[in-house]
Amino acid sequence: MSRRGTCLGEIFGIERGGSPRPIQHYLTDDLDGAPWIMIGDTKAGGKYIDCTKSRITRDGIRKSREVFPGELLLSNSMSFGRPYILRTYGCIHDGWLVLKPKRDDIDIDYAYHALGSVQTMAQFQKQAAGATVKNLNKEIVASVQIPLPPLEEQRRTAAILDKASAIRSCGEKAARNVADIKASLFDEAFIAHGRHGHWEQLALGELCDVQGGLQVTSARSAMPIRVPYLRVANVLRGRLDLAEIKEIKCSQPELDRTRLQSKDLLVVEGHGNPNEIGRVAMWTEQPGEMVHQNHLIRVRSKASSLVPEFLCFYLNSRIGRRHLLKRAHTTSGLNTISTSVVKSAPIIVPPVDEQRSFCEKIKNIAQLEASLRVGAALHTQLSRSLLNEFFDK
Repeated sequence: MSRRGTCLGEIFGIERGGSPRPIQHYLTDDLDGAPWIMIGDTKAGGKYIDCTKSRITRDGIRKSREVFPGELLLSNSMSFGRPYILRTYGCIHDGWLVLKPKRDDIDIDYAYHALGSVQTMAQFQKQAAGATVKNLNKEIVASVQIPLPPLEEQRRTAAILDKASAIRSCGEKAARNVADIKASLFDEAFIAHGRHGHWEQLALGELCDVQGGLQVTSARSAMPIRVPYLRVANVLRGRLDLAEIKEIKCSQPELDRTRLQSKDLLVVEGHGNPNEIGRVAMWTEQPGEMVHQNHLIRVRSKASSLVPEFLCFYLNSRIGRRHLLKRAHTTSGLNTISTSVVKSAPIIVPPVDEQRSFCEKIKNIAQLEASLRVGAALHTQLSRSLLNEFFDK
């Protein structure tokens, strides 16, 4: 591929969106209004914008900027520099830039991949360096260069990268589907037909020790012991991500109080983030020098009648999350789960042999899910490698 760089301003007409204010005065349900394109209309990892949730009035259209199918949108704040291809007509606010092709020798799918490459992002970052809040303007974008090979080569490149992206998406979707199977299995076993009504129901605090963690403060710099600690970022739903572990300084009594033991559960407080609140994962390592931050609540089973693996899945299930979230309280306008909320949450307690039987059933499903996640990660790595190969100058 030719590595000659061509400035985006030579290929596209680049304009910023416009925001009629206050926007609530221009929103409408009337069909004669125009689709109002927002970041929330995009999908994680998505390539296209197909539809919108909101519309603006005819007067709002005059104060915004119209965009059309086949054009590129580039976020100039929030998800900084993220490209999307339009497959709908609409209007954009000033958090978007629109790139309108002005030449016949550019393939829009190729341009999408070129804009999403590491090399292009590095140029965006360099140009926006020094700003308090990083964002893009049309002058910055116009000056950024991408390789511009012949049109047929662009199309071949885009086709290969689209296939790699599709493989990656299939792997991610398969992993999500397997996770849904686990949830459905739980519903069938413990919710359907009202079976749980025949089992004992207790407050979680009756069966478990519930403990908060360590708060990160500047005063810790003088403390004598440095240990690794788990953060909210390490706790995903049903599993831990230990790729990046921070350290914290603490006292010996704090270490004794918050040191994790095998099969301890960690519940995320949330602080208003709907994607985080109530996530639960299990620490499966042997006792050591690992502690946890204060935004994680440790739950340690103290009853032989409760299998920790079962409890972990229960708390991550729809019914378990509902019990936690309905008791969440509001602090400074943010919903959060506290130790008292966790202690008071009800839990159904089937006989131990049924808990273990259920855990055994989902063990193989969990192994399949893990394998699919590894595969999806490899596919992501492949996509990125291909992207770098095509656009590395």
